[in-house]
Amino acid sequence: MCTQVVHIYTDGSLIDGKVGSAYYDVTRNAIARFRIADFASIYTAELIALHEALKYAMQLHLEPRPVIFLTDSLSVINKLQNINPNSNLNYIEGEIVKLCTALRTSGRQFRLIWVKSHAGIVGNELVDSYAKEATKKPTIDIQTPVYPPSDLRRRLREEMLKEWQDTYDRYPSGETYKTTFPKVSLTPWFTKCPGKSKSFYKAISRIRSGHCVTKAYLHRIGRSDTDLCDTCQTTETLHHIILECNKFNEERDIMINSLPTSIPRPFNLATILRPDVYELIFIFLCSSNITI
Repeated sequence: MCTQVVHIYTDGSLIDGKVGSAYYDVTRNAIARFRIADFASIYTAELIALHEALKYAMQLHLEPRPVIFLTDSLSVINKLQNINPNSNLNYIEGEIVKLCTALRTSGRQFRLIWVKSHAGIVGNELVDSYAKEATKKPTIDIQTPVYPPSDLRRRLREEMLKEWQDTYDRYPSGETYKTTFPKVSLTPWFTKCPGKSKSFYKAISRIRSGHCVTKAYLHRIGRSDTDLCDTCQTTETLHHIILECNKFNEERDIMINSLPTSIPRPFNLATILRPDVYELIFIFLCSSNITI
């Protein structure tokens, strides 16, 4: 490397829910590591690494020596290279712009360059390791208000989902449903099956909830004298109707032969209750004239 140019690598890292930033001045072998808030995104970690490197460069007495900042974050590069008067900047991005302006005003020459990650570039590999080390620091070095609201929203969403999942797991009933659908989701199941009929959504919702017009269910609520299937004389559950009842063997064979190969065999009702199979199940119900 040319000794007349200062090279400063920057990087961010997220490991096991901990976030760190670092910069590495190759010219002076100067290293700085910062652990930042656990809710920060990797993009924010990359921004903070560059922000701290710019602050560091401002404090150096380099005479006219130019500075090259190197990052493997293409998102940061694209954001900063496409800023215009109408750009919506978060706090850190705004501070980076201010520091860049201050560097130019002081007559300092500098460039921001993208480098490919994990490509054997020594400086970049080293700063990557320093950013990882920063995640292991016992205390957080950089607190609010530097973090963008989007990072806070992401963390709040994660915490909300975790609390919801814990409540869901501890709920004393609905074990069959929880076994089939073990994870809560903010996205309703039917968003993965757009443009279907009302009867489709009604049928699949009933199957998912287990509240179907089967002999077993009707007998349990006192609406049927027996829970036995008229054809097979065995308990008429939803599983029995869809996967076992001899009355619907022909229609079932068509459905089973159309199932995705990714479904592990042998399968049961729980393993086929997935968005890419709902349509096949609904076709089976319709062709068999089954009302659930």
